[in-house]
Amino acid sequence: MHQHVTPSQTAPPRTPYHELSDSAAPHVPEWACRRSVYRGSGRTTYLVETDRIDAARRDLQRLQRRGWRVRVTELGRNSASVALSRGPHRRAA
Repeated sequence: MHQHVTPSQTAPPRTPYHELSDSAAPHVPEWACRRSVYRGSGRTTYLVETDRIDAARRDLQRLQRRGWRVRVTELGRNSASVALSRGPHRRAA
């Protein structure tokens, strides 16, 4: 018996903001002060600047556990630039 699987059943959340939400709608945390999105050759990078890196650490760990690459560049006292990315998704053959 062949079971049909829809993309919504297999595709992970598209953005880190969807990943941090407890619903289908995205959630932008208060620590995410300035946000940018960069798209290029199979990868999307979300750049977030924060003045509250201490408040962000739990969310960043959650994203890492869920397969996101998290790179934090400390900018000063409690401020940082955070790059969040996920590579291209492989399709099952």
